[in-house]
Amino acid sequence: MSVASAGIEQQDTAMHKLLQMMTGAGVGGWVPHLSQTFEQQGLLDAQTYRYPITPQSRLYWTQMQFNSNEEYSIVAMNNSTPDATGPKCRRLIEEAVRESREGVAFDYIPEVTIGRKPL
Repeated sequence: MSVASAGIEQQDTAMHKLLQMMTGAGVGGWVPHLSQTFEQQGLLDAQTYRYPITPQSRLYWTQMQFNSNEEYSIVAMNNSTPDATGPKCRRLIEEAVRESREGVAFDYIPEVTIGRKPL
């Protein structure tokens, strides 16, 4: 996943910072390596299929990421103080929502990985 923008420097966006935070927390980092994991576990013919989304649906995929990231920040991140990672993540989401109204979005590509057990 990356950040697509409408004329905004990507590294300066809250959305990019949110992506870095979630990737650093291990969220979604395993997906690109799933075919290798399947092969390491003895599955045969592991294949990954990617389905690029249309520009028109990019906003909806981005909103889905906001929702799942918010839930993760509540359930799995440190929420002990206002400066802990959970509240920081939710503040980034709030900023990223504003950016999404200006055309910034996650460039999200759903993946399906399949493999089969040996006979």
